Amino acid sequence: MGESLGDILRKRGSTQKEPEEFAIIRKYIQDRYSFTPKLATSRGGISIGVPSSAIAGNLRFELYDIGKLLDTKTRLYIRIGR
Repeated sequence: MGESLGDILRKRGSTQKEPEEFAIIRKYIQDRYSFTPKLATSRGGISIGVPSSAIAGNLRFELYDIGKLLDTKTRLYIRIGR
């Protein structure tokens, strides 16, 4: 079942520095594209920062697969930046 963004941030433990969703997204992108994305929460979802529009274009087609891995209805946004 889907979780709200507040639930995701609340359930992280005191020893865990980031939500487990961040770890799943980071590992997926590192395995596929060999770079570490910048992740943040924004506008009721998770923002994925990528360095180029080429990667953003390819990643756009994989957002559905990433969402299935997360097993949540949290929106995923792609941001292009440094």
